[in-house]
Amino acid sequence: MVGESLGGWVAGLYVAEIGGGAHLIPVDKLVLVDAAGLKQDKPFPDLNPSSLTAMRGLMEAVFYDTSWLNEDALRKIFTDELAVKDGYTGRSILSNPANGTEKFDNRLASSKVPTLATRGKQDKLLAIGSGERYAAGIAGAKRSASKSVGTPRRLKKRKSFSGR
Repeated sequence: MVGESLGGWVAGLYVAEIGGGAHLIPVDKLVLVDAAGLKQDKPFPDLNPSSLTAMRGLMEAVFYDTSWLNEDALRKIFTDELAVKDGYTGRSILSNPANGTEKFDNRLASSKVPTLATRGKQDKLLAIGSGERYAAGIAGAKRSASKSVGTPRRLKKRKSFSGR
C-alpha cells in the first residue's frame, strides 16, 4: 500500500488498525510518501489560498525549486485549484477538532508491516523530521530522503507548466 500526504496518514492508520487486531484486508508492505498525520511543530501554510499572493506563498512552501513559477503558471494553478472545488475538504480536515485524536504519533508501534517512509529534504510543508519519526516509531521501518525534492504530488503538476 502506498500513501502520499493525506493518503499516507490514512494508509498508516489503516495499517495500525490491522496491527491492533481489526479484521480488514491485509497489507504486505507500506510506503509513506511525505505522509501527514503526525503532530507538527509549526502550523501548515494556508492550503486553501484565496488570492494569487497566497497561492504564490503556498507554491513557495511546497516546491523546492520555484524558478518555473511565473505569473502565467501561478494564474493557471490558482484557476485549476478553484475549479476543483476541494477547498471545503481541505478546510474540514485541517479544522476538525478530532484531528488531535486522529494523529498517528501514538499508534506508530501498531504497524506491523515492512514500511518505507520517504520525504523530500526540501519539503517546507511537512518537515523532514516527520519521516524520521515515522521510521523510528514503526519497528523495522526504513527511511529515505531525496535532496532536491519537495512534495512529490505537486512536482507532478510542475512538469505540466515547465514543459520539461
